[in-house]
Amino acid sequence: MKVESATAARRHHLGMNRDEDVTITDETALIVWDSASKTEHFIRNANFETTAEDFGFLVPTPSVPTLHESGGRVLSELAYRTAARTEYRDVTTETFRLFKPGTGFDFFQVLLPGSAMTDSAMPPNAGSVEVIDAVSVAGYDATILKATDAAELLQWLEEHEYAARPALLEWLEAYTQNGWYITAFRISKTETSGASGIAARPVRITFETDRPFYPYREPADARSKPASEAQSRLLRLYVLADQKMEGHLGESDTVPAKTVWANRLPAFDGGNLNRLFPSENGTAANVINSSTLYLTEFEDHSSPRPRTDELFLLPTADQTTVERPPITRSVERFVYSPEFYKAPFWMLGFGIVFGFVRRRLKSPRTQAEN
Repeated sequence: MKVESATAARRHHLGMNRDEDVTITDETALIVWDSASKTEHFIRNANFETTAEDFGFLVPTPSVPTLHESGGRVLSELAYRTAARTEYRDVTTETFRLFKPGTGFDFFQVLLPGSAMTDSAMPPNAGSVEVIDAVSVAGYDATILKATDAAELLQWLEEHEYAARPALLEWLEAYTQNGWYITAFRISKTETSGASGIAARPVRITFETDRPFYPYREPADARSKPASEAQSRLLRLYVLADQKMEGHLGESDTVPAKTVWANRLPAFDGGNLNRLFPSENGTAANVINSSTLYLTEFEDHSSPRPRTDELFLLPTADQTTVERPPITRSVERFVYSPEFYKAPFWMLGFGIVFGFVRRRLKSPRTQAEN
């Protein structure tokens, strides 16, 4: 997805005013890949920080896309399913107490030692720019464009009040030369609440492609920012396909996104997840089917990102499952009067009892002698 700041050009989001900046604060996306029909459903949810009254962004696709409001429930559900599991373990506190608390003899504890800890784990047309369609969806005005000349496409964006800058030309050429389409989205802050933060409603972009991809490429000036000045942001990408996938930067072996979770979902999950998508003209969405139930989750923390190409998703040779490390929570379990303390007290108690009995037995004999 083309993200560009209107001033510093750090993102492929285009502010409507050149003097105002647009920044992504966090970003989550879902790709559903149907290999049989060569169809990709791309859903992206991002939060933005900006002082602009409105702004836009560009999304490249190799074929004409269809646009639908998606809703964010499916992303939340996937996050729940891949979250780290919680494991509990005992933390045994060995406290030396002659008497258990609550027996009325707690005051003796102030005279006794402390405790020790041990752990045990539990289980319109403009020159060469063609307007394919213009729609309103999820609070966006979206225009699908096809161009054969990147310079004319850049001019079209400028004329329609996108803050298109010269550095964007090379980025556009990568798509116009290959016959791709560009969808220009514009969102108004009247659609949102808050002075500077924008939480746009997710849009599902559906298109045909030979191989699934995440639009990762960004302009050269976005990549030239020193790492010390680059703003860190997390990209979380879910991929539903027929097998475990890995992301390659273009044709290279570079895998910038780390796999943090991968496993096949139960067969009934297809219907459950489809119900989380808004219906279309009264008909339930049919985005996920039984052949797209292998879920792979990626995280990309790279800053700056190697944005020279798209992030193509390919089946990986390693089809083993991946899970997040479990979260360990401690549960205290108190053990009073540990075994190694008991012997001296049993001996002392036995001695006291023995001495008392001995004195009782001895007293009648002493009286008889007198």
